[in-house]
This record gives sequence, structure tokens and C-alpha cells, in this order.
Amino acid sequence: MKSIVQIFCLVSAFFLAGSTLMAQQPPQGGGTENAPKKGDIYKRKNIEERVPLPYHHLEEKDIVWEKRIWRVIDVHEMINNPFAYPPKPFITILTESANEGNIPIYGTDEFVDTIPMADLLSKLSRVDTIANIDEWGNPVEDDPLTEKREDITIIREEFNPENVTRYRIQEVWFFDEENSRMGVRIVGIAPLMEIRDRQSDKVLGESTMFWVYYPEARSILAREKAFNTASDVDVMSWEDIFEMRLFSSYIMKESNVYDRRISDYMKN
Repeated sequence: MKSIVQIFCLVSAFFLAGSTLMAQQPPQGGGTENAPKKGDIYKRKNIEERVPLPYHHLEEKDIVWEKRIWRVIDVHEMINNPFAYPPKPFITILTESANEGNIPIYGTDEFVDTIPMADLLSKLSRVDTIANIDEWGNPVEDDPLTEKREDITIIREEFNPENVTRYRIQEVWFFDEENSRMGVRIVGIAPLMEIRDRQSDKVLGESTMFWVYYPEARSILAREKAFNTASDVDVMSWEDIFEMRLFSSYIMKESNVYDRRISDYMKN
């Protein structure tokens, strides 16, 4: 009679041989629907199918404290680099979605009046005219024999995503008595575009391009891939970036009776 050790060895060898044979078999089902994309070693989940998780429902009677905050995200900080670099700069995602009509854009952070598409396109490209002068400094006159204007040169400047180096975030912090916890909800996002002198390329200031109401953009951002600096395995979306607060920022303003920014009363 075989010993228990011999029986165990035979069973182990049987399962090992079966596993080896199964590993050598080609995948069942045929076709390439389960095959990984070129460049990958396994089939990844399609980020275009993601949907944002619904927020926990809040009741007015449960909110015992609330404060509205405005923050600034600077893309020059290392943790904020994904805002400006591939797979796609964040400003490009916003402008393409607005141009395609997927998300509305607003002129102020009260999210009342939407910006017409013509106004958005004017922000994304600028047309200037420069008067032509001859070598003696005199204005060049039109040639009456041709229809081409000789006195001016038309310059079209296309929008450069690199000019958007900061974003403004409006959010609400609150204390939920029902769950006994502090919470935060992002309300809006605004890209800030640098205004540069055409000749010296010196930064003269910045302007708010538009505001996006974040709850209206969550479904779009959930399907847009963002670079994960920690690991290539976990595919992150832009909704993950904001909901997990994987960004660095500083507070520029809180709700106050004078509607002042912090820089207005804290000079140092």
C-alpha cells in the first residue's frame, strides 16, 4: 500500500502537468477581442467606458458649517505636471469638449451666462493687423492695379496651450452632521491664460478664459486619461485626479463680506 507521501506526490505531479498543458493552449474564443493592444502585454480596461461615482446625497439640515474657497493650481509644480503634458494637456481637453458641445462654458464663477462658441474661438486664435512701412519709414500705399492690400499685413496667432500655466478652482468645504465628517465638493474650474507682449514675449498678466461647472464636466473627465506618476498599471482619469485631490494648490480667496482676495489684506 502506497504511503500518503507517495499519493501526495502523484496528485501534485498530475495537477502540475495539467497546469502546464493549459498554459500552452492558445486562448479560447478565437478572434482578437481579448488580445492586448500593440505595445501592451495584457488587455487593459477601456477608459472610455468609465462613469463617475455618484456623490453622497446631502440634506440642508445636516450641513452645520460651510465655506467657499478659491484655489490656484500652478502647472509648474512637479505634482501638477500632468496638467500641461501628454497624453493631452488639460486645457486641450476642456477646449475640445466645449468646441464639440459636450460641456457648456461660462463667463463667471456664478455659472449663469454661457459663452457663445464664437467668443471661445476668438480666445483660441487672434488676428492682428500691422501697418507696413517702407525703408524710409513712410506708410506703404495700396497698389491700384491689384486687389491685394499692400499697406497692412494680417497676422493670425493660433492658441498655444503652453500659455495656460495656472487654473483656478472653486470648491465648497462643509461639515456633514449626519455622517460626522468634513467634506469638499469642487464647483468649478477656470483656465488662466498668460497675456504676453508680442515683441518682448514678456508676461504682462493673465486672464480667465472661461469657467466650467465641474458637476457638468465629471462624465467627460471620467473618460479622459491622465498620467499616473506613481504606476503605469492603474489607468487614471481626470476625474480621479480631482476627486482624489492629486494636485498641489494654494488658497487665494475665501468667501467674505468684502469679497476680497487674501492678497488684498495680507501683503507679506
